[in-house]
Amino acid sequence: MCEQCSAATQMFTPIEDKVLGKWFLVRATKDGHDMKNQDWGLVGPATDPDFIFAETPWPCPFWYLSDDQIDALIEGDRDELFRWEAAAEKFSGELLGSLSPHYGLTEISGMVILAKKHGWNSERDESHSMGWRLERWLFQYLGEYILRHPSPLASEELAEDNPEGEKEIVNGSFPR
Repeated sequence: MCEQCSAATQMFTPIEDKVLGKWFLVRATKDGHDMKNQDWGLVGPATDPDFIFAETPWPCPFWYLSDDQIDALIEGDRDELFRWEAAAEKFSGELLGSLSPHYGLTEISGMVILAKKHGWNSERDESHSMGWRLERWLFQYLGEYILRHPSPLASEELAEDNPEGEKEIVNGSFPR
């Protein structure tokens, strides 16, 4: 049985707005083989998630600040920033821990290419100190993505006829 079936996932991604142009964002509604209830997954053309993580990404309210502006944050805001950074680090560990030992580096290299196409800059930029680390950029990207798509898609919103030639999506998931 595929992972999406065993975890009874719900789809959050409309066909026209895939995560980094490749993945569908899904969430488990019960424990599966690898996914646990409320885990998130990024599913590509196959029916099993390429990446699984429990930490729900959320956007950092200080993401677009410069180093000088971050240095000037008051203590309460600094605590919020540290909380976000800790969550992003936890997410990073979960994401890396979910990789296949057989083709995990291939998955990461593909993500790097897609992230660069979607705005990630791997060069450290003092005017935007937080965004050069891929795991933080991806946590922010997914947090903003979830704000745009906060609820699972209803059956009528799911694609039945897909011009891109991918598998038909049925009831919020790929066919079982």
